[in-house]
Amino acid sequence: MGYAFVGEPLHPEELDRLGRVYEVARWMAGTSRHDPSAQRLAAMVIRFYQLGVRDDEVLLASILKTHGQLNGKITVAAGQGLNLGTGPLADPI
Repeated sequence: MGYAFVGEPLHPEELDRLGRVYEVARWMAGTSRHDPSAQRLAAMVIRFYQLGVRDDEVLLASILKTHGQLNGKITVAAGQGLNLGTGPLADPI
């Protein structure tokens, strides 16, 4: 199965996966669904994925790093204690 790149539609299983990544990123960033930055997080999830970031941990770390840079905060880098198996959204990604 091929994966979407910029300009290509996302498959339903890709959307499900990216939805889980978004929820974890939003939770880790402490952002409400109603916060305007939540929209930016969702856009980053899709954009990084379309640019070829496929590893969930790297995808999440990239999103959080970019989000932190845009908000003037320091975030966790990939492989630096990022644990997707904790918190309220501990479903496997």
